[in-house]
Amino acid sequence: MPISYNIDSEKNIVSIVVSGETTDSEWYELFHKIKNDEKRNEDMNVFMDFRNHKTIVSTEIIPRIIDYIKQKEKKVKYAFVISRAVSIGMSNMAHILIKDKNIEVKAFKEEEDALNWLKEEKET
Repeated sequence: MPISYNIDSEKNIVSIVVSGETTDSEWYELFHKIKNDEKRNEDMNVFMDFRNHKTIVSTEIIPRIIDYIKQKEKKVKYAFVISRAVSIGMSNMAHILIKDKNIEVKAFKEEEDALNWLKEEKET
C-alpha cells in the first residue's frame, strides 16, 4: 500500500507517509485503520509526508478527508510536508475548507520544520 502510518504515543503524533500513486479507496482505508487503532487518541497531531506522492489527491476526496478531520473534538495540528507546487495548492484548499478553531493546518517543505511546529503548544 502506498500509504502507511505509524502512531507514536510518546510524541503524540500520527505519522502518515504517502508514496507512489494512491486511490481514493486507499485513503478511506487508511483513515478507517487510524480511527480504529487502539494506540490512537483524539488529541494526537498528524504529520503527513507527501514528498514521494506521485498523484494529486482528487478534489472529490479532499472534502471527505476534511469531514474525517473535523470529527475530532480536541485541538489538533496537521503538518503536511510537500515538494510540489500543486501540493501547496491542495494543502491551502484543505486549510480553507476546514475553518475550525480546533484544527490547525500548515504546509512545509522540510520535515524538521513540520515536526518542530507539531511540538509547539497548540493555539488556544
